[in-house]
Amino acid sequence: MKKTLLTIVNIVFALTLFAQTQPEINSIIGKNERVTAFAETDNSFWYGTDKGLYRIKKKNRKVYFFNEKNSAMPSDNVTCICTKPDGEVYVGTDKGIMRYDLYAFININTENSEITSNSIVSLSFDPIKGIVVKTKDNSLAMVR
Repeated sequence: MKKTLLTIVNIVFALTLFAQTQPEINSIIGKNERVTAFAETDNSFWYGTDKGLYRIKKKNRKVYFFNEKNSAMPSDNVTCICTKPDGEVYVGTDKGIMRYDLYAFININTENSEITSNSIVSLSFDPIKGIVVKTKDNSLAMVR
């Protein structure tokens, strides 16, 4: 009985210690910021706000902040986030899409893709079509 109880306690402790829980975002973002989008990859949590994008690494809880001033973000106003199974992240804004391919940030907009408006309303992943983009003018487009 003692051995079984000890084993259960060890399992619970291990699960608690190694669980990848979502961080309390309100302690990270500014008090005048509003969370507008959320996504999760294998190694990070991604939070979009009306002031930029936060990436929080699961392993060490290191916080990275991206906005127009310090990155390739087309706008600080994040409207949606979509991830692919390979870890790529697509961030929709009111001025286009920023794609993170695990190495670099790439902007996607009306000048270099099929989207008809840079005001992005939603992004979703389709395993056959790629990323499905819905814009403010209600048009749909696919990007890869």
